[in-house]
Amino acid sequence: MEIDFDQLKKEIHEYLTVYCVDDGQEKSTIDRKRELYTKLLTHLNGNPLNLDNIKSFQHHLYKNGWNEEGSKNTMATRLRAFVNYCYEERDLFVKNWAKKIPKPKVHRKVIEVVKEEVAMQIILAGTMPESFENYRCRLSKRETRLACEFMLHTGCRVEEVFEMKGTDLRLEADEPYVIIHSKGGDTEMQPVPDIMLPILRERVKYNRLFFFTAKGANTALKRGSEKLGITTIKTTCHRLRDIFALTRLRNGVPLQLVSRALRHDSVKTTDRYYSNYVLSDIAPVINNSDLVRQKMTPQELLEELVKLVKKAGLDKHKEFSLQTTTSSNGVHIDAVFKSLDEEQMR
Repeated sequence: MEIDFDQLKKEIHEYLTVYCVDDGQEKSTIDRKRELYTKLLTHLNGNPLNLDNIKSFQHHLYKNGWNEEGSKNTMATRLRAFVNYCYEERDLFVKNWAKKIPKPKVHRKVIEVVKEEVAMQIILAGTMPESFENYRCRLSKRETRLACEFMLHTGCRVEEVFEMKGTDLRLEADEPYVIIHSKGGDTEMQPVPDIMLPILRERVKYNRLFFFTAKGANTALKRGSEKLGITTIKTTCHRLRDIFALTRLRNGVPLQLVSRALRHDSVKTTDRYYSNYVLSDIAPVINNSDLVRQKMTPQELLEELVKLVKKAGLDKHKEFSLQTTTSSNGVHIDAVFKSLDEEQMR
């Protein structure tokens, strides 16, 4: 189960120039694969490709700076991809040994984000024009502001927003949407936020929907955070996507719908990255104890009741009224639906 060195060079060339291109992989991804496989050929130095030599190559890279979990995982994924190609597309192996290539587990990192309303304040502060700036600078900041707002309201990736054109908008549809050219090469539809419809209608003939750059947007977000004194939590364009997802999950939107809005290939991806941060689902489990409740003050119990009302969405119903009063005799609660008569309320 090995490939001799001369044939390996030909297979790598074919894989990169034909298979990866036909598969729709981005040029940057192919370039990084080429860099890795070139290092592999140098390490093999005429020896054949087999499992032992790949493991030796991995250890060699670990000693030369490839020590981060993400880098090691990505390297193993790309080596496995090539071996899979040799087995499935080229029939070069009797058995597929790709999964025997060691792949370290990447530990999940904690996502720290600000609240959605704070993110909007950061966007506004970071794109606020200065008195000494000329028209061009002011226009650039305005475009960056609109692009960041669009990312915050839609969860789109910065690369996707950068590539959008006015001709991608479909604002006359029953549900106005924009066509997105995703990073995997797919073409997808994403509803546009109602709050931005007026400005989007003005841009249907624009060559680019927003005239901005990812670097400029991230710089603006950093500047806005500094102006607001937010130094412990970093807000970037991709964090706006995280804020979009977490805000909706915490507001009770089903995981499946949030996954669709993020355009993840699988709901498992959404679950893996975000479910751990929706603590409202498991908070009742932690507090479901008679011992805990006995030690709660009337005010704390009242706050728990209000949380339940908000979680059920009753506070947004125009016919629902919740009034609480606190006195020396305790807490009095009035909760009524205005449209119900007395008989129904009983």
